[in-house]
Amino acid sequence: MRIFINFLMLLFTLNAYGWECPENYLDIDKNWSDRKNVFVARVMKGEYSPRNSYAQRFSYELSITAKLKGEIDDRLIISGDSNSLPLELSGEYIFFLDDSKLDLCTLVLPFSFAWSERTDIREADYVRKIIELSGYEP
Repeated sequence: MRIFINFLMLLFTLNAYGWECPENYLDIDKNWSDRKNVFVARVMKGEYSPRNSYAQRFSYELSITAKLKGEIDDRLIISGDSNSLPLELSGEYIFFLDDSKLDLCTLVLPFSFAWSERTDIREADYVRKIIELSGYEP
């Protein structure tokens, strides 16, 4: 009887999935060198469409406000699944991307060039670092 119960438990156990990003996925220098496109964009439109009960699909229309690295159009549609970072409408972010797909480990950070002038917020450090890497003059 015990073997039968163990078999049933094995048969009906819940599946669990894990996602782990590399230890240095937040490193600005590494993302700068590893990614084809780096740009600042404002989220103009967002859509959510469920595919099934386990996965969700997000898509965002972006208006590019600063092209820092790579070749990118002025408007871009990116997409992601339930593991990707949710973005706020009208929010401005910096994206480190190779293509138009987001996942949990895609580095996307809130962004404003004006933060580089600030000394009272921690975001100023990565904004200054990005300006230094790109040579961009806001």
